Amino acid sequence: SYCTSAMDSGRLTSKQADANNRRSRMVQQRQALSSRIRKQKKSEYLAKKRSTGHLTSTPYSPSKGLTSDVMKLYIQNPAVGTLQAVFQSLPATVEGLRAEACKPLLFLSNDEEDIAAAFILTLGNHSAPDRTQNSLCLNILQKLSAISPTSILWEEEYYGNSCSWSILIADQASLISLVINNVGKYDSCLLILGNLASDPSSHVCPKLRQAGLAPALLSCIQQPTATWAFTNAIRHDTSAYASEYCAENLLSASMLESMLQSNSVATQAAWMAASILNREKETVQYLVSHPTFCSTLVALVQRPSAPNQIVPLLQSLGSIASYEANVPMLLGIPAFLPAVVELLQPPLSDKEVFQKTVWLAGCLLVDSRLENHPSSMQATPALVPILFEYMRSELLSSTEKQEVAFAILNAMDVPPSCDFNPNIPYMPFFLPDPSIVKGAILNGIVGLVKSSDPDAAVTAVHILRLLLRQEGEFFMETMEEANIQSALEALCDSEVDIEISEVAAELLDDFFYLDELEEDDMNMAPQTTSNGALAFGLHDSITSPSDVGKNLGMGRGRGAVIPSWMTKS
Repeated sequence: SYCTSAMDSGRLTSKQADANNRRSRMVQQRQALSSRIRKQKKSEYLAKKRSTGHLTSTPYSPSKGLTSDVMKLYIQNPAVGTLQAVFQSLPATVEGLRAEACKPLLFLSNDEEDIAAAFILTLGNHSAPDRTQNSLCLNILQKLSAISPTSILWEEEYYGNSCSWSILIADQASLISLVINNVGKYDSCLLILGNLASDPSSHVCPKLRQAGLAPALLSCIQQPTATWAFTNAIRHDTSAYASEYCAENLLSASMLESMLQSNSVATQAAWMAASILNREKETVQYLVSHPTFCSTLVALVQRPSAPNQIVPLLQSLGSIASYEANVPMLLGIPAFLPAVVELLQPPLSDKEVFQKTVWLAGCLLVDSRLENHPSSMQATPALVPILFEYMRSELLSSTEKQEVAFAILNAMDVPPSCDFNPNIPYMPFFLPDPSIVKGAILNGIVGLVKSSDPDAAVTAVHILRLLLRQEGEFFMETMEEANIQSALEALCDSEVDIEISEVAAELLDDFFYLDELEEDDMNMAPQTTSNGALAFGLHDSITSPSDVGKNLGMGRGRGAVIPSWMTKS
């Protein structure tokens, strides 16, 4: 923890020091803001006195007044009338807010950030129990929170501006309290909280959580907007554990299971489950330990409760299967593996569903080389032939084949548990019919090797490495037909990824340059020295150690590999 001085660190606990620092920063921010407002008022006064004119001296007209100018009016005169003018000046839609005339204010650049900060500060200081004023305030916050960050995030990143309306609003505790305390009274409150929680910065969600976001949303969690807002908070509040939202006394496993089956919130609840299961292991295990939670997910994959629910459900199951201990449990659910196989059957009407299903299949195949493991006994024979069939298919895009390649590599590679413990035995990997494998090499793997995507190329090269190590002689003719050697040689010169170059060079040395090395060996014959004795070594054309290796085969795809005994003079 940071302390402001040695005296502070000696007298205060870490929490007290942090609180003291926060108070000091807030005082400094208020003082700086007050100073900017005083300077602004002084410049306006001088402009009027010199008769140069100023935007705020012009009466407001909804048809031609700019939002920033109306906000200045409210800062100078915080009343219901000027607040109403601010509301009327804001376009009704996000698209309208992104219009050219509004961009300086929306991007909060230069002086516009000062205006925005002063407006929010004034709004927070003048929040009152008056129903009309509160309603206007909430409607304005709904619009301002909607334009940040998702609608303009890319431009904020481009211009290097880290400020946003969400950050400014979250900094005002009185405004956050106003929103949270009126959840259930105003529809706009849930929209505001959902918009604020979608801010990916580390500034907003912690403040919402500390103000009581989770209990407020859970009080009306059966409303789709509340479920959406809660999902945003779980997804973006990475400074807290997921258990701050999902636990027996908050969002329980039983409650989430019920929501997944409720038509009104089923799709959003599925995304909520996917967000939670993508977090810490402890929270994942909390949900998985519920007696019927995983079975419900599987049943909903077969018969979704609502449209568009299946993609987040597959993502949830994949996150569960990412933990080794959960794979036997999932494969023990009778309907699970048939449901996965069914989703992989053509025709592929939904590409996103297909890719998520392939990813899930890959998670199930990580332990496929462990003897007597459910992954090797159940998942491998059911899924690997389908994956190889898709790899040789000409109907998939390169992106889809890349996902299939990831899953195949999971099935072929050494299980992670064997890397941690070399004493654990593992079996050779399973391959389907040789004709299917050959088709996969010709129509899929070689294309990925030549891909400009480093991830795809690395995956394909590792598949080739495993195939050649285990079944090299059987598939070598197919490799030559596919001209794998030239593809690997191109990768050796690749500057994109060192790993690709290393693996490709090793394969060339071990499997493709053997004939060249054997031909070079033929040039080596015993010769006679000047006294007539036999001299074993190179021909006379190579006369010094510095010339050794110039006519040998290319080792590792880069240069000659010379045995150490040949380099000795």
